Amino acid sequence: MKKTLTLRPASERADAPKIQKKGRGWAISGSRLDSIHDTAREMRRDPDAAHTALADELAKEDLGEFKFKHFAVIGSAIVDFASQPLKLVV
Repeated sequence: MKKTLTLRPASERADAPKIQKKGRGWAISGSRLDSIHDTAREMRRDPDAAHTALADELAKEDLGEFKFKHFAVIGSAIVDFASQPLKLVV
C-alpha cells in the first residue's frame, strides 16, 4: 500500500521552537552542554591514531576556502569533523 505524503496547511503547522542562545535550540541543559564541550576539548588534545590519519588526509586535500573543525559539538553530539559552510559532518 502506497502512502502519499502531504504538507499540512499553514494554519495547522506548529511554530518552530525559538532558538536559544546556548545550545542553539537544542533542549540541553547548560551544565550538560558545558560537559560536552569539555569532553570535545579533551578529545582534540589527545586524538587517537585513526583520527590523526584522517585529519592528515583532509589536510593534504585542496579544499579551497573550506576547513574542517575537529571534534565539533553539534547539539548533544560530538562529531569528528565538521565544515560549517559545507554543512557537512563526519
